[in-house]
Amino acid sequence: MEEINEQELFERLEHVEVYRPFGLYLYTPLCGTCKAGMRMMHVVEAMLPDIELLQINLNFSPRLVARYQVRSVPGLFLFDPKRRGEPVQVYEMRSVEHLFNIIKDVIR
Repeated sequence: MEEINEQELFERLEHVEVYRPFGLYLYTPLCGTCKAGMRMMHVVEAMLPDIELLQINLNFSPRLVARYQVRSVPGLFLFDPKRRGEPVQVYEMRSVEHLFNIIKDVIR
């Protein structure tokens, strides 16, 4: 997963008509659950190579936290242009299968 910063994310979302669907993994570096979720996301990324998955460190993303009222980490936001910049928010990192099915259903 490629790291993205808050500025790059908001620039991408300004052009809602041209970006392709993508997933954004929300984490903080000292969160143990985030590390486990990240390992699951790497497996999902290998299973869905045609879907763009990015990650963002929420310690440096206060506008993102405020704009989307982020509830906790880890989290996964699925952005699809059809939703006009409003992501599907996922906070349950149950299993690789669970994440795979949600991503596949929302942005494929």
